[in-house]
Amino acid sequence: MCSCLLVASPKGITLRDAASRLRSGLVATLDNPADRLRALLHAYFAALPNSKTIRSAWAKALDIEGADVPVVLPQVAALVSAIHAAVARQGRSAYQEMCEHHIEEWLKPFAIGLDNSPVDIDSSAMVALHTISDFLSERASEGVVPDEDARQSLREELLAVIEEARESDDTPVEVRQLILERLHEIVWAIDHVHIGGPGAVAAAVERLAGSLVIAGRDAAKSPPAKRSWGVVSKVWSAFRTGPVVLVALEAWPDIAEKFLELGP
Repeated sequence: MCSCLLVASPKGITLRDAASRLRSGLVATLDNPADRLRALLHAYFAALPNSKTIRSAWAKALDIEGADVPVVLPQVAALVSAIHAAVARQGRSAYQEMCEHHIEEWLKPFAIGLDNSPVDIDSSAMVALHTISDFLSERASEGVVPDEDARQSLREELLAVIEEARESDDTPVEVRQLILERLHEIVWAIDHVHIGGPGAVAAAVERLAGSLVIAGRDAAKSPPAKRSWGVVSKVWSAFRTGPVVLVALEAWPDIAEKFLELGP
């Protein structure tokens, strides 16, 4: 751990104090990779006192079985490179330097064997992560994450549509299978929004829309597709709020129709 340098403040708050406050009063928007990493590290820190290994700490933090940690943890670790890329796109050298200075520290919980003793992260690195999170939230927000009740409601609607599509006998099997695969991807993205964020949910919806357009007019206008679109458009709107979303949703049918008119 680093020595506690004083942050310029009338009260002489240290970096360690600042990091402690961030950990104890975390409010996460999850709308950028820095905020998602910060939230996941917060859960990891909470698990440290009762964990003997990196594996057990992450299992508690992610609420998964220890055997699943090697599968999920690389997705969490990938947030570090996503932060670097997101900051680089903004072209602000000060934030790029801050990111590059602390990136190795952020990687510490992912860089050693899962059965080693848990490691902590330098307090100044957590303060920097919070600063970058605020910057990206203001400059490059990926959307919004509805609260847990809203996500659960959308998830239940999707599962109902999946069941309807599975039992539908008025659509070719290959079209039903395509729709089912894409709907399951949307459910997965919602379940893992703490890692992929709102952008991953929106991208999963867009993959369904694009796949139906490419599959052709009959697929796009099939009963399962129409029922699916009614629900997934709600999902897309929930994670991509704002005037731009409204315009996009209103424009989509026209764009799809024109695309289909082009033919093969």
